[in-house]
Amino acid sequence: MARMPPCFKMCHPKTRCIIDATEIETEVPSTQHRRIMFWSNYKGRHTVKILVAIAPSGEITFISKAFGGRITDTELTVQSGLLSLLEPGDEILADKGFPHVESKIIEAGGVLVMPPFFRANRQFTPEQNDEGYKIAASRIHVERAIARMKYFQVFHFVHTPMLKHIDKILVLISFVTNLRNDLIKVHEDD
Repeated sequence: MARMPPCFKMCHPKTRCIIDATEIETEVPSTQHRRIMFWSNYKGRHTVKILVAIAPSGEITFISKAFGGRITDTELTVQSGLLSLLEPGDEILADKGFPHVESKIIEAGGVLVMPPFFRANRQFTPEQNDEGYKIAASRIHVERAIARMKYFQVFHFVHTPMLKHIDKILVLISFVTNLRNDLIKVHEDD
């Protein structure tokens, strides 16, 4: 709590982490099975997909192993092992791509916080708009952390011989990314 920025203390004081998934393009795998598992409909090419979690203070605190790009965000979150690290009452902030993982987070004792969903022919209430903006303003930091990780060339393309080392490489990149200047600036007067 000592390193939690004031914006989180006010709006989301129980936030354990902010999560997002990202994909890295790979060479076309040599086997049919791997081509299927690595195909990402979202990206339209072969990828590996990882889950990244940051603390409210901006440090990368969790990075999953790399999975084939076919995996859904829900499956990725469950299979990554992140949920086993939750403590009762922990909040996880996520974007709208994670709604199907909510029951698994609840089973683990946590709470999923996402922006409200648009329903046809229904406008958001002013409270829903305000909550959506607050969540988006807090959640954007995980995208900024991922952008910092993508500074490294491995995030542009993974050649087949590197795939066997990708999990270790991702841990190293996360560590080096955390050594950079603070992601979230905390002003003394806040």
